Amino acid sequence: MKYEIFIEKAYEVVEQIEVFVHTNALEGAVALDHLCFKCASHEEFEQVRAMLEPNSLYLYESWISSRLIAILKLEKPIETTVGVITFIELQDQKPAGTQKGGFAHVEAYPVGVSYKDVLEMLHAKDVTVVEDQTPHHPIHEVELSPSFVFRLEQEPVIEKIKRDEL
Repeated sequence: MKYEIFIEKAYEVVEQIEVFVHTNALEGAVALDHLCFKCASHEEFEQVRAMLEPNSLYLYESWISSRLIAILKLEKPIETTVGVITFIELQDQKPAGTQKGGFAHVEAYPVGVSYKDVLEMLHAKDVTVVEDQTPHHPIHEVELSPSFVFRLEQEPVIEKIKRDEL
């Protein structure tokens, strides 16, 4: 895959993100952190990482759940009407080989309001929010399409990396 095609595909999910944020009046209450791209194979992971690296300011990799996860800071952020996305989370295939490839989620975190406030804003709009318990903390997700979710986190991914990994 070429970088330009990858970015085009990213902008396809950006439309879903923008509609969701605007529809639910979340402008200024959340900041977009990163887009997650899951790879269908280890070979795809290696190819996409190699394609993204020359267009990134840095790369951080970690073993999470028995597979590599790479965080790349894009040299040129993805522009949206609700903020910029500066990071791509690239996930290697799961050990069981069950992961489907493609953009899977966008992570956002609260700004200027509390995490609880954002959840209350969503509940007030009758948005179906699903809580998922991760090993470290709960997260909340909203399905934007059958293959893409909006994930609310407590903080930016880079802060989690600095605190938990470095």
